[in-house]
Amino acid sequence: MAHDVAGLEQKVRALHDAIFKLHDAKHTDRLLQVIRRPGWTTVREHELVQVHADGLNSQITSLHKSFDALMTIAEKIGR
Repeated sequence: MAHDVAGLEQKVRALHDAIFKLHDAKHTDRLLQVIRRPGWTTVREHELVQVHADGLNSQITSLHKSFDALMTIAEKIGR
């Protein structure tokens, strides 16, 4: 099987673009404005948003670990 370096490079660049797009969306600033509104939500809705934020944090942590592992492995290959 031939190595498709161009295809792999395209996937890595797409990953970079997706991460940049998420960062550039300014979700944090917008969400912080929303949750500070008086009477923003009920206690149960607050809990739901908090659980969702916890889930997103868990996914981001997992993404960081996966990317670190990928870099570690990629750097070892060919040595």
